[in-house]
Amino acid sequence: MHILLVTQYFKPESIGSPIWVHQLAVDLVNVGHHVTVVTAFPNYPDRIIFEGYRGKVFQREQLDGVEVQPVPVVLNTSFNENEPIVCNPQEALDCFLRTKMDVLVLGNFFIKRKS
Repeated sequence: MHILLVTQYFKPESIGSPIWVHQLAVDLVNVGHHVTVVTAFPNYPDRIIFEGYRGKVFQREQLDGVEVQPVPVVLNTSFNENEPIVCNPQEALDCFLRTKMDVLVLGNFFIKRKS
């Protein structure tokens, strides 16, 4: 079976979910499946693309038998409300208060508009 995994984080990033998603992909390969992972170019935790991945639009590599396809990712941080890009928590809160959004999740905080 050919399996496609889509994830924002994958090896060579080495903290949190990349470890588990990588192990899942390797385990699937080890039982006979062909696994392709589509992921963002590695950039965690500093949000700087790792050396060897910079300046590339297309790259494909094999990692422990898994076909890995890193791709450029653009995050939409404007909340799709014709607002400017939100760059910090204060701007996110200001945008929430100006718009008709029902909920804002900001770190560990869940802010819900009164009905």
